[in-house]
Amino acid sequence: EGFRLSYWAVFGWFNVLASPWVYRFFDLVVLLGVVGLPLALIRATKKPETVSFSSLALMLIWIAVVGLGYVRYNQLIEAATGRLVFPAIACSSILLSWGLNQLPPQRWAGAFVALLGVTMFVIAMIIPFWYIAPAYATPLPLAPHELESIPNQLDARFGDEIKLLGYEVEGDVFRPSELVYVTLYWQGLTAMERDYSVSLIVLTPGGDLIGQEDSYPGLGSSPTSGWTPGDVFADRSWVRVRRRADTPTIGWLGVSVYHLPTMERLAPWRKGQPVDQVFLEPLEIVSWEPEDHEVSHPTAVNFGNEIDLIGYDIDEARARPGDTVDVTLYWRAREEMGQDYTVFTHLIDDGGEIWAQSDDQPVRGDYPTSFWDPGQVVRDQYELILPSDIPPGEYQLELGLYLAPTAERLPVLDDAGHMLDNRVLVGPID
Repeated sequence: EGFRLSYWAVFGWFNVLASPWVYRFFDLVVLLGVVGLPLALIRATKKPETVSFSSLALMLIWIAVVGLGYVRYNQLIEAATGRLVFPAIACSSILLSWGLNQLPPQRWAGAFVALLGVTMFVIAMIIPFWYIAPAYATPLPLAPHELESIPNQLDARFGDEIKLLGYEVEGDVFRPSELVYVTLYWQGLTAMERDYSVSLIVLTPGGDLIGQEDSYPGLGSSPTSGWTPGDVFADRSWVRVRRRADTPTIGWLGVSVYHLPTMERLAPWRKGQPVDQVFLEPLEIVSWEPEDHEVSHPTAVNFGNEIDLIGYDIDEARARPGDTVDVTLYWRAREEMGQDYTVFTHLIDDGGEIWAQSDDQPVRGDYPTSFWDPGQVVRDQYELILPSDIPPGEYQLELGLYLAPTAERLPVLDDAGHMLDNRVLVGPID
């Protein structure tokens, strides 16, 4: 998607886009050109004197070389941008034009191509004024009556210079490589000589950085040295979720302010207390396609009419002292949950003694149950390290869920809704 957009019309630091119809127009142009190429080749074989096949082969070889270079580059560096194939743009444009020229009747071919060229010229003339200039226009201060309508108001301050009055995130669920647009409502508290930068990050509960974008306010159009103390303005920024982010997960959207030449951060405060980072809200990040789970041990266990355990995998059914037993659980949400449950996985002997355990929220704590959608299947992995003194014998896994603040377990229910237990046993493990 990023390649497609940036090949035709992406500006700034991959943050200024044209309207969707612009990209659909170019999609149509490419589609028609590709459809017309077989016709062009057929006609060329009938009249070989009209085509230089050596030139055609050279263009195709060059497009292939550039394409392979693009693929290899993206294996090393995440950069799905169309500009990387611009060295072959002349060849690809000639071939597309050749294909387009085959579609209309020959007496209209010249007029068709000319009309297409004029249309593209008009689009190119409109874009700087319709899309680029407004994106870099200096934001105007909010009027006094607009201050009360600032969404998600908060009390966050950066040093004694800047205050963050509120924010608004566009969207609820995001996917790797997608942009998260957020509008920040800034207020200058004092006149500033420095031009500060704003850093937006996306951080998982486990501490993995899966997104970061740094820029000046207003994408450079509103330097802090020009702020009038007391004025409030809305700054629409964005951060891209990294393409290789593990999903599903929760990513906390964080904001910080710093001076780029010295990398000195303005001390963040929240509700009058110093904090390490000002976090706004958690973002739900899921994969592009539904995952196809192959479960080796299907089950049907109902936990409190909220979550089903639909299966599990155990990598080490036979293990030795000191080994790690990898356990994968497959959960399915029955309904939306307003609470975050903790999963317990205990390796127990016949007497119920626990020899290894792992208690954590699902997906290493990165995807709490309160974010699950009804019907969603979540793959959840745990590692159990066997102690060196564990005696030989047959063991079982004790599984379940509980609320950490109260230690109250979700009951296991039968089809009639009657409680059977507050755990389920699976195995054995020898």
